[in-house]
Amino acid sequence: GSGIPEVKVIMHGFKMKNYLTFRTLIAKMIGLTLAIGSGLPIGKEGPFVHMGAIVATLLSKLTKACQYSAFFSNEGREMEMLSSGCAVGIACTFSAPVGAVLYAIESTSKYFAVKNYWRGFLAATCSAIVFRFANFFVTAEQSGMFVELKTRFEEVSVF
Repeated sequence: GSGIPEVKVIMHGFKMKNYLTFRTLIAKMIGLTLAIGSGLPIGKEGPFVHMGAIVATLLSKLTKACQYSAFFSNEGREMEMLSSGCAVGIACTFSAPVGAVLYAIESTSKYFAVKNYWRGFLAATCSAIVFRFANFFVTAEQSGMFVELKTRFEEVSVF
């Protein structure tokens, strides 16, 4: 599935085992690559949000090992990291950091502190920049950011 409903459930306090693990990240990356590469008409937005939440959780677990463990062991801080991870997933999909932060506020959080706006915006901006640099090496049609509208208008003579 997309992963957005499950991330919302986790952010509202429900613990889901083995849902935000490295194994799930690898499976999601391989599955999404194969599904989109085969031409299936599925969206990549939901899986990108899920992958962003997984990466945020894994980074949070890595930082717990450092000396500032009290800073990162707070449950509220984990929810902030998850929300920023969701913003990163949307920013990677659409290359729109402001929209990604607004999505993270609207969709994933029941409470979003004003001090977290800049954190989510910074993370979303960095991911959008990396996504743009990665798309530099492929054509517009291959990147998934290309829209071609095939329209034909009749020629009308004025005179």
